Amino acid sequence: MSALIEEDLRTLGDPASGYRPISGFAIAGLLTGALSILALVHTAFLFIPIAAIGINWKALRSIHDLSPELAGRRLALAGLALALIFGLSAPALPFLKERADRYQSIQLASAWFTALRNGQTSLGLQCTLPKWMRVTEGVNPDAAYADLSGQKTLTRFAENPAVSALLELGKRAHVRYVGNVTMQIDEEKQTLVDLYSVTARQNGEDVSFFVRVTVIARLDKLRLEWSWEINKYELLSQPPEGIKV
Repeated sequence: MSALIEEDLRTLGDPASGYRPISGFAIAGLLTGALSILALVHTAFLFIPIAAIGINWKALRSIHDLSPELAGRRLALAGLALALIFGLSAPALPFLKERADRYQSIQLASAWFTALRNGQTSLGLQCTLPKWMRVTEGVNPDAAYADLSGQKTLTRFAENPAVSALLELGKRAHVRYVGNVTMQIDEEKQTLVDLYSVTARQNGEDVSFFVRVTVIARLDKLRLEWSWEINKYELLSQPPEGIKV
C-alpha cells in the first residue's frame, strides 16, 4: 500500500515545487508607482515617482540575478511604467493648463466680439457676467433687459468706448488676436489680459484701433465650478509697450 501511495505522489508531483516567492521590492515598487499619481496634484510630490523608479529598477535587477527562483517581474515593470507616466506628465501639466486657459480666454473674447459685431448688445453683456448669472441657454437674452433697469444696464455697457466702436462698425470690423499681455494664475482665480486689433473701412478710409480684453476665471467653492467672464475691455489707439503687432 505504501508503495502505491509513493508512486501516486511521484506521478502527481510535488504541489509546492512550482512556487516562487514574489520580490518584496516588486510589490513595493508597484504600490509606489501607483502613488506617483500624487505628482499630478502638486509638483511637491515628484519625489514619489523618482523613488518608485529606483525601487522598481532594484526589483528588476534582483529578479534577474535570482531568476528563476524569484518572481514579480511583471509587477516591477507595471510599477516602473506608472512611475514614468506620472513622473513625466507632472512637469508638463502647467504648460498644458496654460494652453487650455489661453484657448478658453480667446474663445470667450471671440464670442464677445461676434455678438457686438452682430449688434447683439445683450448677448455681449452676457459674456461679462459670471456663468451662474447669465440667462438660461435657449432663452433670448434681450428679455432679461426688457425692463427700465435692464435698459439702463445695456446703455451703460454700450457707452463703453470699445463697445461703442464695435457696435458702430458692426460686421465691417475685422478682429484679430494679437497676443497675450499678462497672465496670472492661482488656485482660485485666473486673470488673462489679451490684445486684439480691429480694422475696418469707414467713409473711404481704413480705421484701426486695439482692444485690450481682461478675462478672469473664478472658482465658486459652493458650486465647485469655474466661471469665465470678460472683466474689462479697453479701447487703445496704440498697442501696449513691448507688444509686437
